[in-house]
Amino acid sequence: MSSLQGHETKAKFFHLDSPRRRATNAGFSSTPGVEIALYSFSEVVYNSTTQTATLGMGLIWDDVYVALEPYNMTVVGPKITGIGIGGITLGGGYSYLTNQYGLGIDSVVAYELVMSNGTVAVITDATNSDLFFALRASLQQSDHINSLNFLRYFKGGFNNFGIVTMVTVNTHPQSLVWGGLVSYSMNEWAAASSAIANYSAKVTDPKASMYNASNYIAGVPIMANILFYDGPTPPAGIFDEFLAIPAIVALVSTRRYVELVQSLPLNTTAGLSSMAMVDVTVPVMNMVVNETTVTTVSLRFGCTANAYNICQFWSEKLASSSAGIVTYGVDVFLPTLYDHVASPTAYPPSRSQGYSFIELFYGWTESKYDSTIFDAVSASGQNIIDSLVADGQDVANVAVYPNHAPPNTTLERMYGDNVPRLQSIKSAVDPDNVMGLTGGWKF
Repeated sequence: MSSLQGHETKAKFFHLDSPRRRATNAGFSSTPGVEIALYSFSEVVYNSTTQTATLGMGLIWDDVYVALEPYNMTVVGPKITGIGIGGITLGGGYSYLTNQYGLGIDSVVAYELVMSNGTVAVITDATNSDLFFALRASLQQSDHINSLNFLRYFKGGFNNFGIVTMVTVNTHPQSLVWGGLVSYSMNEWAAASSAIANYSAKVTDPKASMYNASNYIAGVPIMANILFYDGPTPPAGIFDEFLAIPAIVALVSTRRYVELVQSLPLNTTAGLSSMAMVDVTVPVMNMVVNETTVTTVSLRFGCTANAYNICQFWSEKLASSSAGIVTYGVDVFLPTLYDHVASPTAYPPSRSQGYSFIELFYGWTESKYDSTIFDAVSASGQNIIDSLVADGQDVANVAVYPNHAPPNTTLERMYGDNVPRLQSIKSAVDPDNVMGLTGGWKF
């Protein structure tokens, strides 16, 4: 890193790279200059005394899950396979275990950071509380390599404070888990939407988690639901309504945690935008009923019972723009998900209210249509927010999740009142702005 600063006149730009992880915002994970690969930072070191694990930034989470299995321990990592360490430990990190243990960044106890002046430091809340605050969540690298331009404009990467080479996280006991994929045809979407709303309203067991995706893939509508319970068998009543609905695919079973993660077909999409919601109700699940014209978008309250309409609308509208996949997801969390942290983090700027999320995923094959896709995302996302507000949910100014932030997102929309503090920390840590040579949003 000292040579990087010394040769700044030669290396006008540089980029940080880790396995299977790419930003989908243009210029956030590519460079015409030097690429610094972190693949050699690939160890998992478990400390049974402190029950922590130190992870190299060259790993993917699948490696970590497998390495910790002999100890019957796990970590708060991603829901899908093939994801690099940085996006979760620096970007936020919503997990199947979030209801129990919080975000991925909430489990971090230390970062090994190479600063722009070449200094290598271990950053903890005790050694440098400001920098420890700033690194959570100031994403260093982002997700997903795909054959499609999955949201290639729309995901963030931050490189403001230096290069994180290792991270130490708390671990948690892990037994066998129960869950898997349950998919429904369009005829069952109304019943499934009711099940989702009932689950959100009634289930308070933090070991339970569920994710819904309403898909329109190459003109074919299908709803996929991921059910999860952190134990060999869920208590009666939690998922019974889902399992009673006739399914075209039902692949739920008791299995190893890593086996469940690797069995799910979620590694082909990347988050492009997400909107927070307080309540997942039947009206919310019925959003998008009035997606009837190509010139006027009028979203109503909801996201799945009639999500066929929104998915069909955008799929047909964008088909000529090479879009083969349109997905609207609903990620349901307990309102206490932000209560599991010992010290303040940069994201979310407020932890007074926990949220569930509606997530947008689009996939297209030709980069010349990037702006068309982006316009569609902006229109759909804003109308979803407007509809939620009209439904009485105070979500218009909820912080945008950095991992799903569109390229025009301001720092204030992600970090709120924390922005001045982050800018001050950035100036102190990197006064010559060496990290300004990388991509991503800049403090």
